[in-house]
Amino acid sequence: MGIAASNAYKNNFIKEKYDRVNLTLPKGMKEMLDEYQKAHGFRSVNDFIQAAINEAMMTEMSKAADGSIFYPSQMP
Repeated sequence: MGIAASNAYKNNFIKEKYDRVNLTLPKGMKEMLDEYQKAHGFRSVNDFIQAAINEAMMTEMSKAADGSIFYPSQMP
């Protein structure tokens, strides 16, 4: 399999299995996130952002026993 075919396969797999979110940050914040994730044992900035989102959502979900706060239909 050539490089182009390999890249096409990977891109297609990602397109089918994942959602993409474009995140815009102030200059310098990406570097800060990279340093933070390394210092705290995350595999990548993406891994850290996913963990932060999941933690925020779980905290929010635990506050409302009556279902009045946003509940995602699926949590990864």
